[in-house]
Amino acid sequence: MDSINSFSSQRHWKSELPGTKVRSQAPVGETGNMDSQEAGQIPACWPDPPSKAQSCTSVSPCVAAGRRAVFDCLLLDVQAPVQALLDEQGAGGDELVLVQEPEGLLQDSLTLRVTLTDSGVLHRAPGRLFATHLPQQPLCLVLDCRKLSAAQLTAYNDLLDPDQPSLYDRCSKSKQPLGDHVRILVLLSQQQYLAETDAASCPGQDFWRRVARPGLTLEWTGPAADPDLLPPCHTGELSYENGLEVIDFHHHGDWRRTLYGWLGTDDHGRMCFCVGALARLRAGQRVVLRGADWSDPVFCHEWLKIQRTGFYDSNGCQCRLPDGLSFVRSTLDAAERQWLGQCISRQKHPCQESIVVNQYSLPQW
Repeated sequence: MDSINSFSSQRHWKSELPGTKVRSQAPVGETGNMDSQEAGQIPACWPDPPSKAQSCTSVSPCVAAGRRAVFDCLLLDVQAPVQALLDEQGAGGDELVLVQEPEGLLQDSLTLRVTLTDSGVLHRAPGRLFATHLPQQPLCLVLDCRKLSAAQLTAYNDLLDPDQPSLYDRCSKSKQPLGDHVRILVLLSQQQYLAETDAASCPGQDFWRRVARPGLTLEWTGPAADPDLLPPCHTGELSYENGLEVIDFHHHGDWRRTLYGWLGTDDHGRMCFCVGALARLRAGQRVVLRGADWSDPVFCHEWLKIQRTGFYDSNGCQCRLPDGLSFVRSTLDAAERQWLGQCISRQKHPCQESIVVNQYSLPQW
């Protein structure tokens, strides 16, 4: 008998068993008023930030977590959108972080929080997934594994450990357990669960030994996400009068750098923090988001969090948007797309002095 199908048939947590729950999306009335704002509109006045966000405070080294993180697993079609599911999971007040590839754990201060002071001093602190002496908001780490191969899934082995989920902490440079405030939600496809695809792309038995646990939800039913929650589309010509601000996402190619900023150097070669577009906004402005990839679920989820709460993380600190902002989406026109295409030189055989950077040579950099 095929080993994969044999293992699949022996799983004691298949969806038809009595222990399986079916979770539907919470009613709108139970999700608070986060969606009551008109799409793309920012409230005239934000609520006061939590006390821990008033200033950027250094964090003590990681301490061992007192208990293991809460764990669950859901099955979704490969092409199914996830925003409605994320909204339902965050209805209780948890902060939702969506990760669709192992490299995503290196983003958003999850495993390392870095802050550069005005005097040029670089402070390193444990990431948001680890325990600290400060009170922390409950965080749900959503691992969207539906498009990952069996080889890619092995990067989550420590994170999915049933006894003590842990990750490499880049601050202490050692493996540390997750904090008590973290829970993990794994998203898998029906094809992965039923092992209907080829063995090379199916999760291995080592993966299932970590994921197969009693009381998993598995099935989730709920309506699709409301597309009107995103900023409305602007189709006409842009008028730069009355303080209109345009954020161009196609210049950098990295939406996090565009919005939040990045570490760089000044004219004298000294390390500095280059502020992002959000830090340059002023109260009451109308902001055009041009050239953003709205098909990226991670970007859409992070933008909705900014739009709903008015807070974002930059330079290792929580920052607050100005009051009274409004946002619209805009696509690139034909001339801009043609200009971007001219910036790329396509060569079948690179010249001898060219530097080739690909998946094989990238570790050397």
